[in-house]
Amino acid sequence: MAASVCLTPDTHLPPVFDSKQISHEEREHIYQQILESGVPFAWAKVDAADIDQIGLTAANAKAMAEAVTLCEAKAGRKAECVLVDGLPATASPEPQGDLSDPGESTSRAIAAASIVATVAHGQLMKLLHIKYPDWGFDRNRGYGSAEHLRLLQENGLCPEHRRSFAPVKSFCVRKPVHRKWRFRFRPVLRGNPSIFGADSFRAGQHNPSPSR
Repeated sequence: MAASVCLTPDTHLPPVFDSKQISHEEREHIYQQILESGVPFAWAKVDAADIDQIGLTAANAKAMAEAVTLCEAKAGRKAECVLVDGLPATASPEPQGDLSDPGESTSRAIAAASIVATVAHGQLMKLLHIKYPDWGFDRNRGYGSAEHLRLLQENGLCPEHRRSFAPVKSFCVRKPVHRKWRFRFRPVLRGNPSIFGADSFRAGQHNPSPSR
């Protein structure tokens, strides 16, 4: 997940801080202020399968480049300078500006993008939990917590898990689980009974698209 925020010298934005240094409530409050300010921003993500294929650094660069392109489209202007945090210069979107790590503490544009990316990631994890409820994405947010590893042991992998991620590799090949099956016979329905179709997706759940 990567985000881009377009700021100009005359942009009026409340004080923004590194998302890792503030509480969840403060992040949500600042994110709401960014929304209400009308500042152009965008976020982008790369699928797990693509990350496994091209690597994490290249995937981060791809997501950032897509976020910048989307943000430019919203702003209706090309970026004169792109400040990037957490990527080597050779992988960063153009045009670049000089920046010293950590970027969130030296640039309010990066700090704002950090807030957007963190909140958007949390919202995405909630949506993934609706689609894949057996892995606790709403709680572990996709990180390798003890609970997440236990759920991987119990349920195996879903399409959102990166097979190249070290803690996940051990779960890629699992021994088959042998279950005892019990059969119960029901009487044949007479007349004209209603027939319901069902697929393997859990009833009552859906996969809404992000509204951002």
